[in-house]
This record gives sequence, C-alpha cells and structure tokens, in this order.
Amino acid sequence: MRNLQIEVRQVLREEATRTTVPSTGTARNKTRANAATAYQQVLVLNGQRARIALRNSMPLRLVQTFVHNGALVVVPGTVLMEAGTGFEVTPRWDGQNQVELELAAAQGKGTYHGQTASTSTLLVLPLEEWVTVAESANETAGTHAGLAGTANWDTQTGTEVQIRVSVH
Repeated sequence: MRNLQIEVRQVLREEATRTTVPSTGTARNKTRANAATAYQQVLVLNGQRARIALRNSMPLRLVQTFVHNGALVVVPGTVLMEAGTGFEVTPRWDGQNQVELELAAAQGKGTYHGQTASTSTLLVLPLEEWVTVAESANETAGTHAGLAGTANWDTQTGTEVQIRVSVH
C-alpha cells in the first residue's frame, strides 16, 4: 500500500471579448484571466476514501475521462454537483502512470426524510498532472450602439475544480 497525495484547486476563469465596429473598420479585443481561489491537499492510502470540501456553493457539472487509443479523453457530464457539499474520492493506483479515481458527490437534500441524492463517476487521471473534474459556466452578452459605431461584448466566467494525484 502506498500513500497518494490528492491536491484539489478551484480555478476561477474569465474570458471577455469586445468587438467595436466604428465607421472606419472593425476592432476585436479578447482577454483571458485565470485565478486559483481555493486549494486543498489530502494524503490517503491507495484504495481508501478521502473527503474533499468545496468552497463555493454553485452547481458544478462533473467531467468524465477515459483512455482511448492511449490518449486521455475528457467528456463533459450532465450531472450537477452542489459545490457546498463537496465530494469523496477513492484513488486506486496499480503502479502505472495513471490512477483510477472514483469521485462520489452528494447533490443536496431531497424532500423525502431529508435524504440526499448522490452520484459517482470513475475517472482515469495521469499522475502528476492537473485535470478538470467539474466545472460551471456563465455567459453574458450585450450590444451598445452610439454615434461613433457599435460595440458588442461577450463575457464567459466559470469555475473549474481540478485534481492532481501523486505518489508519496
């Protein structure tokens, strides 16, 4: 049995695009920003369960990963996870360059005797690399017309929950 270190970070990302159409031509300005908003690490024995608490209380979509022809494929899932409840992880490492990670999340309180709904997904992650396991997204857009021309703007913000597993 080996100890596995599981690091979790929440990354706030923002991408903004502003397009102006003055009478003389078109100008496009695009900016991106990423900032880590929370970080945790836990040490757990291979095959044992660890609890991760998330800081934000927004719904997050779980991401699924699998290996196809030797390449890691990431697929956005459709299950919503209430971030304030956190999740449990169970890593299983067989000595190779990848770790199998079971991620189980509670989905808030139900109406029947206060029970919570839960979901789980199985991820295959490369060791020592940050991988997004859950995400949220919000998009806003608008247009402003004036005497000098028209300005369109589009802002996409979101939070990603990323995990990195290493052997210790």
